[in-house]
Amino acid sequence: MLRVHNGEFKNNEVYYGVVNDKVIYGDLTHDRSEDAVVHIGCGYFSANFGLSEIFLFAPNGKEAILLASLNDNDIQRDYQRSYPGGITWRIIDEGVKVVKGDLVVKLYTEGAHCCPEYIATIRYRWNGSAFIQVGKIERKKIAANQSATGESDTRHDQGEGIQIGILKNKSPADCGCYFYPIVAGGKRDYDKFLFISDSTGKAWININGRNLELKEVGRKQAKGEYGYCAGKRCTYRDREVTVSIDFRVTRKCPPEPSGCEVTDYDAKISVEKDGIKKSVQSQGSCGC
Repeated sequence: MLRVHNGEFKNNEVYYGVVNDKVIYGDLTHDRSEDAVVHIGCGYFSANFGLSEIFLFAPNGKEAILLASLNDNDIQRDYQRSYPGGITWRIIDEGVKVVKGDLVVKLYTEGAHCCPEYIATIRYRWNGSAFIQVGKIERKKIAANQSATGESDTRHDQGEGIQIGILKNKSPADCGCYFYPIVAGGKRDYDKFLFISDSTGKAWININGRNLELKEVGRKQAKGEYGYCAGKRCTYRDREVTVSIDFRVTRKCPPEPSGCEVTDYDAKISVEKDGIKKSVQSQGSCGC
């Protein structure tokens, strides 16, 4: 049995949780009441892939009962009925939805894990006891100038891509967070910064060659724990982009007095611009 807290479990090696911290609601059982769809992701932090499972819950008085689930093997089996020998990769970001009473799943298929060829759309319908795949599986070719690398890099149209670059002429603040790119061998590049924030709610990131100044708009952490935003998830915006930082502690200061004022993190930096999403893994620190 795995005990979760606030919908997730993680340690230094593995993670398990609700994808995007989001439960999807809709009437899938056609009884005029909303059911709950929970998309779970899990895996090793050291791996470049993960596993998914989708659960359907229905209301039963004050409780919810589990009706069915779909895992990666189920989805691959259904995909291969239409495309024998076909390869399925991961579900795209925001790729699980309820549409007109059906469960719709979008995922990367064919090609290689780093660069799949298609986004496939598979539709499922509840038949009273299980999900059954219905209709034709649609596939959309991923354009040559698009990328599907990274844990949750999703292109929604063929606009200009997102390049998360090195900040120009910018150094860390006295108190705040700073994150480095990860180079060959999983080591940090200490001379360069992908993201910097301070204790006033400001942050900086380089997108497509330009430094952007951002403003904090949301945080998910214990109230009053830090003057600056760190701990679980922080969200920043300007006129062009929304940036989210998801934190995982790798080193804390010892409890006894030691002069240590910095906590180290692994972080996923996610950027959304003009309907396009991209994320990169990073390492860094927060403190004063």
